Amino acid sequence: MNQDDRQKLILHELNQSYTLSVSQLAQLLQVSEMTVRRDISVLEKNNKVTTFYGGVSLHQNGSVDLSSTQSRTGYYSVEHESLRQVSEKDRIARKAASLIEPSDVLMIDMGSTCHLMVDYIDDSSNHIVYTYSLEVFNNCLRKDNLRTVLCGGYYYENTRMFESPEGVAALKNASFNKAFFGAMGISSTAGVSAMHTYEVATRKAALESSCQKILLVDSTKMGKAWYVKYGDLSDFDILITDDNISTEHINMVRDSGIELIIV
Repeated sequence: MNQDDRQKLILHELNQSYTLSVSQLAQLLQVSEMTVRRDISVLEKNNKVTTFYGGVSLHQNGSVDLSSTQSRTGYYSVEHESLRQVSEKDRIARKAASLIEPSDVLMIDMGSTCHLMVDYIDDSSNHIVYTYSLEVFNNCLRKDNLRTVLCGGYYYENTRMFESPEGVAALKNASFNKAFFGAMGISSTAGVSAMHTYEVATRKAALESSCQKILLVDSTKMGKAWYVKYGDLSDFDILITDDNISTEHINMVRDSGIELIIV
């Protein structure tokens, strides 16, 4: 990632989180704190950020266009992701829904694969569904057999996610038979990763409250590490992916000790 891409990502993350420390940005960008300080210095000279003791915040001139779908330069949108690997994600979602048993209490993560599985939940069974995803929530409202708990808070347009301390507390106080998660990257060394720092606490709380944890990722996510880690492969019980997965990545998943389902 070059300097320009790093600076775009810094502005993007500050637009989401308002303030961040140098160490948080260094972890996010996977570079040294000195590199972050140099990038911040340039942004401050251009009146894009404001620095203070312990961190940096967004200057009023530093807002960025979050409608961009250039994911490798720090941008993500559900709309963009929904156009990728369409048939593969549909197969993964259908298989995930088939694992649901009568009266299960469910947690469904955000993401372009997770929200698809709602359409495949059997209409004859009754479930409580917890989510912090607007896409999942809207899909659940269309099904009379689902009672939905929305863990609300600040709304992030590009991921369609709600996040707040109250939402995290609601997840910690709940208990799920099955929880379905997405990810931006899966790596044996970097674990299960996401795009934004604000996602981590919510997803970790959901993991802690789940009896069975199921990861839904298309094969293009395998072997990749993104900006923030929210879990290890070994934290999950099942991984569902498509049949384009390589032998190397099949071995990576099985070596972690979790069940692999290929569709």
